[in-house]
Amino acid sequence: MPSVQSVIKFARWLAYVSPSQYLDADALEDFNNVYHDLENDVVRYVDEDYYYDVQYADIIANQVEYVLPLTTSSIQWFKKIQDISIKYINDGYNVYSYDAVTKTVVLTVSYTGLMAWQTVTFVNKNWYVIGTDVVATTPIPGLEFTLVTGITNLDVNSVLQIRQWVDYFKMTNMATANMSLDENRYRNNQSQYNPFYKISDYSIWIYPVSDQYVANGLKIYTIKDQIDVVLSWTESDIKIPRQYHNIIAYGMLPRIFQRRWQEAKSQAADVKFDKMRDEMIHELSNRNISPVSSSLPPLKNLE
Repeated sequence: MPSVQSVIKFARWLAYVSPSQYLDADALEDFNNVYHDLENDVVRYVDEDYYYDVQYADIIANQVEYVLPLTTSSIQWFKKIQDISIKYINDGYNVYSYDAVTKTVVLTVSYTGLMAWQTVTFVNKNWYVIGTDVVATTPIPGLEFTLVTGITNLDVNSVLQIRQWVDYFKMTNMATANMSLDENRYRNNQSQYNPFYKISDYSIWIYPVSDQYVANGLKIYTIKDQIDVVLSWTESDIKIPRQYHNIIAYGMLPRIFQRRWQEAKSQAADVKFDKMRDEMIHELSNRNISPVSSSLPPLKNLE
């Protein structure tokens, strides 16, 4: 299936309906409902880190609680947190904006070390170097500056690096009930070499707090949510393997019949869809079928 529209076209063909009988808006709503159902099934039943990603959040000085953004139809965040790592030393400042024509860089937080003719290095979120340049002028000292030559792939996800790599420390997940002292005691007294966190609602609480701003100080290992598809998307935008895109059309079929008050057809189509979904989950499981290396125990003493 080459695109979202092709899947919808196939679903219409299966149901013997025309675009006027099954409008694009209704088809897209059904597509997304089936798509997210399949996505959740993959996460629930296929234990292979599908939709794994690493996301970052800045650390704010003396802040213990970090409210996580909610996933929406167009904003991607996460289903699950697997691990969190943290660093308490600031080694960079996030880029707020970059104008490639004027070569103007604006940072999210003011950095006092900037001056004209200073060599600066930019890295991506994973701290790989993407370019080095020289500061030409500083229209707003510490916050806005222009480059001499400009960097083609510099964008708002880039970071101005001010020192070499600083290690992250893996945090321990700790429930309040397991704290032997009052929660407040850990905010400033817990060792930075042995940090921990707790999750409450849509917030992460960190211990100890940082005494300074740290760009991308929280490194969050997640299983990401998938956002809603749009009609213009191609097959590469649909985040399940392409050989299973036709299952989305079969999942739309019961909904098409339901919209047309054809209950018996809807139930029959639903049975077929469930079977196809189960087959997909079975086939996706254990993608890595390489043998596990092992060795036999010594048997000489059994002779």
